[in-house]
Amino acid sequence: MTVEQYYKMGKKTAFFTFLLGMLVVILYALTADDIFIFMGLIYIFLAGIINIIVLLAILIKYFKSQEDNKNSLLFSGLTILLNIPTALLCAWFGMYLMGIVRITFINSTKLELTNIKIEGCESKYILRLKPNESETFWITPNRNCNISINYLMSGERINETALYYALNSAGEKMKYKIGSNSTKYKENSD
Repeated sequence: MTVEQYYKMGKKTAFFTFLLGMLVVILYALTADDIFIFMGLIYIFLAGIINIIVLLAILIKYFKSQEDNKNSLLFSGLTILLNIPTALLCAWFGMYLMGIVRITFINSTKLELTNIKIEGCESKYILRLKPNESETFWITPNRNCNISINYLMSGERINETALYYALNSAGEKMKYKIGSNSTKYKENSD
């Protein structure tokens, strides 16, 4: 193989391993499906082996080559090495997402809901949700906690528990239909 062929092989290896790695991270971010964690771990291992083999081949060609354009091999090798911090950043982002609860609140009632307070792990607020409208929040449990919601419907304060136990290391993606688990209560007159 010529220096030019090694150069192209290095660039393509770096590009495609980067692209596939980012695809796995993006799919996990969109779906929160644990299969992408498993795929990501296997992918890091396989892509690491492939990148090391190609990098070693490039280095051997660099030191053995007498061609004038062999410095292009250094660029190709550095491109492959840039995948290391990228892989670490993607792994960190995946770990971060594993601790996030992504919850979509859907107004499943036939009435407009107002003054919607989400409490527990974090406090969030929605001014109003019309029937069938939804809003998504990313909630970071900093401890093991629950996620509850209370709102006004036709002037009555209603309380519900959306998630009974959120773990700070077990993120998930879920939808919660408001109105499906409601308990009416009177507000304090303080």
